[in-house]
Parts: sequence; structure tokens; C-alpha cells
Amino acid sequence: MLSKAQIRQKVERVLCPVDLTEDSATAVSKAVSIATAFGAELYVCYCIEPDKEAIRDHVRGLHHIKQLLEKTNTLAPNFYWEGIIIEGEPAEAIVREASRRRVDLIVMRSRRRPYAAAILGSTAEAISRTAPCPVLISHADEANERFVINSILVGYDFSEYSDLALAYAYVLASIKTCTIYVLHVLATQQDEEVPFRYSQVLAKLKSAVPQTAGLEHVVVAGLAYREILNYAEEKKVDLICMGSRGAGFGFRALFGSNADRVLRQAPCPVLVCRPLKWSI
Repeated sequence: MLSKAQIRQKVERVLCPVDLTEDSATAVSKAVSIATAFGAELYVCYCIEPDKEAIRDHVRGLHHIKQLLEKTNTLAPNFYWEGIIIEGEPAEAIVREASRRRVDLIVMRSRRRPYAAAILGSTAEAISRTAPCPVLISHADEANERFVINSILVGYDFSEYSDLALAYAYVLASIKTCTIYVLHVLATQQDEEVPFRYSQVLAKLKSAVPQTAGLEHVVVAGLAYREILNYAEEKKVDLICMGSRGAGFGFRALFGSNADRVLRQAPCPVLVCRPLKWSI
């Protein structure tokens, strides 16, 4: 059972890993938007592998971080940010730094990759599985660069981790009034049972997630990841929230799970909601 201490009600520290490409600007812009909205501290980090060129990479990394921040053109006078250099294998070093600094949210970019190559995983996906806090993953080709939230889609499977996803949707919705779609996907094992099960599950969903202003309950039938992606595309949502574990929408399965496929194909950023581990 998740404790209240594992669910952050406010974002106070944000960590944004970057590389030396301009594509990192997408993640930095979103991190700045979130940190500004919550009055949070922002740490922008670049990871290097310790070797004889480490000093040169350290300087290049800090210079690139400063350039990325300057390009956002949205920094308030009292906005606190810090550029940091960390050493080690990126996925491990970033998770370690997030824990050490007790950050509430990691914001990072993931590359679009063909499914055949995806079996090896990516840094973003690895961090999503091991981070001590939620991870917001964006892609360089997203239209909404500054992360303006008008609508959020929550994948809900009645697990405590989908409750966690819903809790963080409420936290982000506190930035700006928006629509929250709470979506449950029925497995289509026998088509003739779908209408009866639909009414049952919709009633269960409304009981589990009380109606509030701007919240819509949605039940559809099909493959979980496909229906999530279709609904996100149809409603043009600005964010998808998913629990880091769970029966239907989580990371419990190996490669090719619903969450992995949503991460790789989503038309918008995806927030992988993980309980705060450093708070325990």
C-alpha cells in the first residue's frame, strides 16, 4: 500500500538530464515551464564517463546547459536553476543524482526508435523503471514545446499505481484548469459480453474515481496500449499519465508492455508515475 509520503502534493525540485544535441531543448523547455509554475528549483544535468577527456566534457556540458536555458526566453528574475555534471553510466548516474537531491520529478527526452531496436531499451525507459520519483518523458518532435496542459489522459486499471497516476494528474492540473480523462480498457475476450461488462466497469470506475469538475470517465474495449494511444490522438491530449506498475498499464511485463509501447508511440509527453522512494 502506498503511503501519503510517497505521493508528492507539490513539485519542489526538478531534474532535467540533457545531452549535447539541440533536441534536449524540448525537455529543458518543459522542465522550465513546470518549475516556474510550481516555484520549484531546476537542476539541469549532463552525464559524462570519467576518462582523460572528462575536464573538456565538463566544460562543454556546462556551456551547453547554459545555452539551452538561455534559449527558453521564459526565465523569471528569481528563477533558480543549476547546471550540474555527473559521472557514470547515464541511467544509473541520473537515478542516483535524483535520489541524492531528493527531486520530485525527472523531465527528459526520449528518441523515437524503430520497434526492432527498442528491445535493447533506452536511457529514458531504464530510468522510468528505476527512478525514485515520477518521470516525464517527451519527444523532440512534439508540437507543444512549452508544456501547456489543457487535457490529461490517465490510464486506469483499479490498481494503487493507477491511483498514483490519477493523484499526479490532479497535482499537474492544479497548475491550470484542465480536462482529465480517466480511461479503463476492457479486454475483448468475448465480444458478446462487452456491453454487459461495459456498464459494470463504468459503474465501478465512477465509484472508484468520484466525479469532479472537468473529469470524464471513459471505458473502451480493445488492446490497452492501442486504445490509450488512439484516445490520446482523438482528444489531442497534452499529457498521458500511467502508473509504474499495475495489472493492465504498468511495467510489470517485460519489453513490449503497454507502458513501453505508449512511451515509444505517444503523440504527447508521458508521465510515468512512480512513488517517491527517497521519502521512505
